Amino acid sequence: MSTLWAFRPPVDIRPYWLPVALALVGGAISLALTGFDFGISNNVFHIPYVLSLASQPEFKDDVFYSTLGNFTSVVWPLLRPLSTEANVRDVFLGAHVASRVGAILGLAMLLRGNGLASPAALATAVAVVVLSPWLQGTSGIGAHGLFINYFTHSEATWGFVFLAIAFLQSRRLKSSAAMVGVTFSINAFIGIWLFIVLTMATVFDRHSIARREFAGALVVLAAICLPVAAWIAGAVGGSGGVVDFSYIGYIRAYYPQHFLIETASSRALAGFVLLALAGVLAAAHLPRPRFWIGAQFGCLAIFAVGVPLPYLFDNRFIFNLCLLRSDGFGHAFAIVLMAVAGTRLALGPATSSGRAMGVICLGCLLAPARSLLDLAIAVLALAAALQDLRVNNGRLGPAAIRLRNVASVAALASFGALMAFRVLQDSVGSAGVANAGRLAIAGGLALLLWRNNTGMLRPSPRLTGAAIILAGLVIGAAGLGERLQQASKLSPYRDAWQVFVTLIREAGPPGPYLIPLGGQYDTFQLNARRKVWVDWKQGAAVMWSPQFHRQWASRYAEATGLTTPDDFIDYARRNRIRNVVIESDRVHGCPTPARQSLRTGIYALCVLDDEAFY
Repeated sequence: MSTLWAFRPPVDIRPYWLPVALALVGGAISLALTGFDFGISNNVFHIPYVLSLASQPEFKDDVFYSTLGNFTSVVWPLLRPLSTEANVRDVFLGAHVASRVGAILGLAMLLRGNGLASPAALATAVAVVVLSPWLQGTSGIGAHGLFINYFTHSEATWGFVFLAIAFLQSRRLKSSAAMVGVTFSINAFIGIWLFIVLTMATVFDRHSIARREFAGALVVLAAICLPVAAWIAGAVGGSGGVVDFSYIGYIRAYYPQHFLIETASSRALAGFVLLALAGVLAAAHLPRPRFWIGAQFGCLAIFAVGVPLPYLFDNRFIFNLCLLRSDGFGHAFAIVLMAVAGTRLALGPATSSGRAMGVICLGCLLAPARSLLDLAIAVLALAAALQDLRVNNGRLGPAAIRLRNVASVAALASFGALMAFRVLQDSVGSAGVANAGRLAIAGGLALLLWRNNTGMLRPSPRLTGAAIILAGLVIGAAGLGERLQQASKLSPYRDAWQVFVTLIREAGPPGPYLIPLGGQYDTFQLNARRKVWVDWKQGAAVMWSPQFHRQWASRYAEATGLTTPDDFIDYARRNRIRNVVIESDRVHGCPTPARQSLRTGIYALCVLDDEAFY
């Protein structure tokens, strides 16, 4: 049978009962940590589409809502028939839960195919990934979503991404191709990234692929992707797709973080380098290191191309690939690999020093907040444990042993010092609760290194895994308490805003409304069901409907310069805008000639009558 390259045996990813159980439990914990918010951020595009708000009288001539038909993802046409005003929140919540549980299921299947076959090992690694803040929020440079607090289609791809890799590793090529196709249908540029990453991983791994199997996988991929590609081409083509402005100028005005390296901070760049290094070191501890090194090289190649390309080609297609956001792939893969490597070391047959390095790696992933120091210590621990791979026919030379011991002691000392510093820094409240988990980890590491090779302190994998999971849950609970505490501090302002918006939705005059830019104001048109003059979030529509740039760019540039209530009223008079929303805790009435129509907290609706215009 002809092949494309040399044979490597497949990895079995069955049975499924344990991954499914871990997905249900892990998904519930993950959702508790990130929470669920409705009607925020990119939901301002999704909800109007599924509810067909463009057909309502208030929005019959709204240019922004008329562009949403070009928003191409298979998710939203599927949710549209299910959604009504009465149930749309529940529909989004259900989709959010399904996508998160699916992501954890794909992750568990992937972990099991990478040497974590025992229930204790698999449960430990899943718990670490679910509880780690490194997989919550967004990536450091391109701000790609990981596990986030609302439902959107890009982040719904994670389960299919993990399954595509798991299927490829088990040599189920058609199933992997199907997952790539589904990912492309949900988000085209993520599907393209995934195809490149899997191709690089396969080339590096050099495992056997029969030509007939390869051709069959391409057929499956094409059957899923081509209809979606035709849909995208039709949506973005025509006169509405003509770009007669500087695209990079638009990106700089709207959201450069997704596209331009110039916005990356030195801390984000340092984190990117440390994650890349940690991912490569962790891959060395896995059964198929070449596969994962190839996958990470693919992520790095996409990112590296994405750094200069937007500056070389001021092209809409280049920007729509969102290449800088691919750092989210490298970020997620590095964290997953660190969890696998740490678990294999902590629960496997390594020396006590190696087991300690594994626990250090997992402990750094479980810190309550992302810290570059934690990441650097994890890199040091993985490098120290690398010596346990037994080079030179299973024997370490004297120099290698000394290097391992020095690196091990340095990792432990750094980790212990960091834990002690945090204990002294945060001794009360939810942070104080997290210190119990930190102290347990640091103390356990000291015991592991004590009396090396005596066998006195070699707990069973189940016991070690249970201890790690328990410490992680303590730290995770503390993080949850911190999040809830921060949310309660914002509730008075949030409550006042929600009352304000609700009153306008129920009885407010028709739009347009002139509103401040950014933050919660971006959801005004959606939640108040009143048309706005301009907001920041609407600028995204230029990505799929470039003709919208003419309206958005000019209005946004003008509104950006408005700072005081008087500025807002004067601008409204010049543009014949009747309704103005202002925020001020110093002004108790609207500036003349406007009259105050509504006020809750610091939010006021000012209305201009006909005689106010000039």
